[in-house]
Amino acid sequence: MKCLFPILIFFLLLSFVPEFSTAAVVCTVSAANQPGLSYPTCNLNIGDSAQITLKDGTKRTVTLLDVQKEVTEQLTPTCNFTFKAAATVDVDGEIVKMGVAMNQPYTIAKGIRMYALRSRIFNTDGDGECWFLGFPTDISLMLTDANYPPFDTSLYYHPFDKLWGLNFHAADESYSGRHHEAYDTGMPFDTKIYAQIDGKVWGFGPQYSGAIPENNGVQIGPVNSQYGTGGASYGHVKSLAPGISVGSSVQKGQWIANSGWDGGLPHTHWGVYGLGNDFPFIKE
Repeated sequence: MKCLFPILIFFLLLSFVPEFSTAAVVCTVSAANQPGLSYPTCNLNIGDSAQITLKDGTKRTVTLLDVQKEVTEQLTPTCNFTFKAAATVDVDGEIVKMGVAMNQPYTIAKGIRMYALRSRIFNTDGDGECWFLGFPTDISLMLTDANYPPFDTSLYYHPFDKLWGLNFHAADESYSGRHHEAYDTGMPFDTKIYAQIDGKVWGFGPQYSGAIPENNGVQIGPVNSQYGTGGASYGHVKSLAPGISVGSSVQKGQWIANSGWDGGLPHTHWGVYGLGNDFPFIKE
């Protein structure tokens, strides 16, 4: 009996050992060079973890717990459109909920700035008439050190001098979570548009076949390494500015085009691409 007593105590103690997450770390990120040019995104499925090493050497682990649709609307018989979705993550024991979309603000926990960019949850909205992205994993997560700026703000310029607001129908708060891949900024027709970056105009033309004459797209590509492989894009543009054509070199803040519309409310669809997420360029 005396021999069995230590064994019994051992198993009793085991029952009180706290459970630790066994989630697989499928992505690692380092903030050593922040602020920088680009940031890798971690594509996670529910149960997966990402690990970030902050600039001071601290390591944090983020585990994806859940992704849910929050605001949906039946737009057509085959399209139940998701206007807002949210992801829940565990950051070293702190449970955090955040919006999922390219145009969602960041969330901070345990010194990490987190952007939930995309999710395959949107794929189930309905094909054809509805938005279909075909994203392969439950979430795309961008992580940066919250104690440092994510990029050098001096390299960029806000492209409009007149606007009605970020996302022209943002009176419906749910729209701010739409998986829109850019920003709809309302403004008067024919508003001047300025280059966000130093670069070269490498594209101008109709948004799609049959678009009205005032619905064109403009693309600017970088001309030097300070922007990495990023670029800027503007949609629903009426015309290029005088003296600007495809192939023109432009400087940030230079007038390059005039806003148009897509046949609805006047607005410009715009973004900065190739740097992980364009929201910081507005937020910061």
